[in-house]
Amino acid sequence: YDSRSIVLSSSSFAMSVDKHVREMKDQIDRFHRKRVDRLKNLDFFALDNSIRESTVGQLRSHTIENKKAILEQVRKCGIKDIIVASFSHATRVDDDFCQYLVDSGEDMSNFYSFSEVTEGLKRDGTYDAETIPISLRKNKKYGLRHTIFEVDLANAKCDWGGKWSVAAHCAMLRKLFHWARTEIYADARILVNLRDFSHAMTVAPHRVLQIVHTIASLPADERIFGLIYEDLGDSLPEELESWTAATRGVMDDAGWTSARLLVHVHEQWD
Repeated sequence: YDSRSIVLSSSSFAMSVDKHVREMKDQIDRFHRKRVDRLKNLDFFALDNSIRESTVGQLRSHTIENKKAILEQVRKCGIKDIIVASFSHATRVDDDFCQYLVDSGEDMSNFYSFSEVTEGLKRDGTYDAETIPISLRKNKKYGLRHTIFEVDLANAKCDWGGKWSVAAHCAMLRKLFHWARTEIYADARILVNLRDFSHAMTVAPHRVLQIVHTIASLPADERIFGLIYEDLGDSLPEELESWTAATRGVMDDAGWTSARLLVHVHEQWD
């Protein structure tokens, strides 16, 4: 063997390794400065969905006793902000459970409930923006102060860009925000849940971010508590990172820096 070739090869190898080690360390340092420090100072907020979400996919419905037991375990974890119900026209165990909470004199100040934003699509492809959804009316009935509005932005049956627009959707939301504050609780912590977020960001990202911008740009006295988005389990982490950054960026650009941005993770990334 030619010893000079070995020396040159070793030297080249060492230079390559040193270069990549330096780049690796620089990248990690930038990551720590940008993200780890932010996480250390994050005003963390957890909204527990165990009472409601654990019914999904079950062979049998919950009973009131099941829900009472779950509530007890959630409280043992030290979580105070709790989703307790999702209502519909049908009477569910959620109705009976919330009546139990009322009758038991529970402190309702940190309980949340889901509500649809409409009673459904009309035949012409527009949403019913006139009727107050039954789920929101039930929130009022049981004194559930804080509403999470369920929003779908990629429903193919809606005539988006035709008879239905981003402006019409936002006007409907604004009307419901006002109703929740005047009819249920003036200082309600209102959230909008982008229920089909990962699909909508794939097929209609401009629509999603336009609606986020409109909500973020509401007058200060009309601004809501924040947004939730759902990962439906069919997206890569890198996609979610990009979509999250874009959403937060639009919120910040509109001056809505105090808003909460929550994520609801589904299967595959649990």
